[in-house]
Amino acid sequence: MSEIIKLQISHGINRFKCSTIAEAEMTACSGASDVLLAMQPVGPNIDRFFSLITKFPNVKFSCLADNETTVNQLAEKAVKARVTAHIWIDINNSMNRTGITPDDKALRFYDMIIGRSIIKIEGLHVYDGHINDADFTVRKQKSDEAFKPVLKIAKEIQMPFKIIIGGSPTFGIHAQRENSPGTVLLCSFLPFCAVSINNIQTQIAHICKHHNNFVNMTLIVSFRCLERKLLIVLWSDVCMLVSHM
Repeated sequence: MSEIIKLQISHGINRFKCSTIAEAEMTACSGASDVLLAMQPVGPNIDRFFSLITKFPNVKFSCLADNETTVNQLAEKAVKARVTAHIWIDINNSMNRTGITPDDKALRFYDMIIGRSIIKIEGLHVYDGHINDADFTVRKQKSDEAFKPVLKIAKEIQMPFKIIIGGSPTFGIHAQRENSPGTVLLCSFLPFCAVSINNIQTQIAHICKHHNNFVNMTLIVSFRCLERKLLIVLWSDVCMLVSHM
């Protein structure tokens, strides 16, 4: 995986979203300058998260948070480490797995954090991987509808910050925003395997056109639904498109 990270960096991609502390460390070791831990650190992982910040002072690490207890623990650790904790407010836009709902709860949570100088809110993080309808029109309609309350909250906060949103099925829809393209390069299952290669290439083009997007880390290399040669086609397209950003 380190070689793949380095290859992406050589083509101008230097912001990555990881699921584990180990992935975050590997990505930093590979030369990434901006690493988001897309899993709220709890327990021992809070110490491990701050250990990375200390070990790689030239890398910007950030993480998710969706509750006051975690924020208090991050703030306490940041004070002891004499560093600023960069966090993204994790929003639940109907997946109901993690995050805080985009309503008054999110506004109160934001107000609770904003007064702490030791914590910097980077923006909102939204994962809508549950919106995976095979029909693109349906998928886009559901995705846009789920995004409305998120946008409303962002406007009510009235401060310039970012929204990271999307997953594998919706990254093409969110391409004009700062999105998280999901399992772009390597995965154990490619969604919508019935679509044409041209459609898949179009999706990849959306990612590469907007180089500020976070690129997700994945662990398994195995396309079960497509010919092996398609992997080469997709990877070639990524390299070509990123190099022309």
